[in-house]
Amino acid sequence: MSLLDNYGVGTAAFLYGILEVVGIMWVYGLKNFCLDAQFMLRNQVSIIWKVTWGLLTPLVLIVSVPVLRS
Repeated sequence: MSLLDNYGVGTAAFLYGILEVVGIMWVYGLKNFCLDAQFMLRNQVSIIWKVTWGLLTPLVLIVSVPVLRS
């Protein structure tokens, strides 16, 4: 169990994060997600959040996985 806790969980968590972001932003669509957030918040979603959710977060997650493995 100690071996799994030390070496397996971190990479799996990042993999799940990447799959979740890809699933929401690139399959469901950034536009649909922003429309849903706008409906729930009753406020327009700014361009900063759109760039963060659609581009920055997936790139940071994808780049950080090899860094964590070393």
